[in-house]
Amino acid sequence: MMPSRMKWLLPMLSLFVFAAGCPKGPEVAVTDPLEDTLAGIEEAWAFRGEVGNGIVEQLLDDALRRFPNEPKVHWRRSRLYVSEGMAAATPTEAARHYSKARAAALVCLDEDGRFQQKRRESGWAVALTMLEPEREVCVGWAAWSWVRWMAAHGRTASSLDLERIDALVAQTEGKRLEGGPTTLWLTGLLAAVRSDDKHDYDKAVVDLGKAVDITKQPLVIHSDIVFEIALPTADGALLGGQLKASSSLTADTPEDRRAIERMAVLRN
Repeated sequence: MMPSRMKWLLPMLSLFVFAAGCPKGPEVAVTDPLEDTLAGIEEAWAFRGEVGNGIVEQLLDDALRRFPNEPKVHWRRSRLYVSEGMAAATPTEAARHYSKARAAALVCLDEDGRFQQKRRESGWAVALTMLEPEREVCVGWAAWSWVRWMAAHGRTASSLDLERIDALVAQTEGKRLEGGPTTLWLTGLLAAVRSDDKHDYDKAVVDLGKAVDITKQPLVIHSDIVFEIALPTADGALLGGQLKASSSLTADTPEDRRAIERMAVLRN
């Protein structure tokens, strides 16, 4: 049964789709159209564990048409595609969603013309220091989606990818992504999956362990520790600890359910 707070979302979709063609009525006081749109997206996001990502995606598609240059729309699109990547059945499918998430975040950044020009002339690290403040939220989502894309590809990212990722992470470290995870999850996963001399399983264990304690999605982090650290290093103690710690957790989102499915194979 659809939660009562969600019942208004379906009529909202029809309203968004057909509003442009409706005749204007009498002048009435209205609230901010962008903030109303974002509130609807967040309401749908809160219940995606029960109704899936479909409504969120439809609302975001409409929001992008109405507010094509709005960072608050772009980072939410990136968040959606990251969620779908985490919930994907195969690494190939996951990488495709992460690629879309990265593209949404990079569009947000490149809509700042000065950033785009400086990125081409002087590189990412310099350009990011000149980014418009309202677009800074997209930096973390660009980093997060890029790191998850690299994990899905199995540590095959080029040195150029890592240079860009490091520049993005440097701007977000110690912060929490708006609407997303702590950057300890980001830095821990990056340390585990990067392919250069900064690859560091010890840092990965520490950062991801801390992230488990402060995130709302510990199931996916446990899964990351299992598949990106414990199994590659044949660390039986770490593997057993993660499977035990995650066994009593409840799946509240599509990506949580996928994490449980992946780890269930190892429990059999």
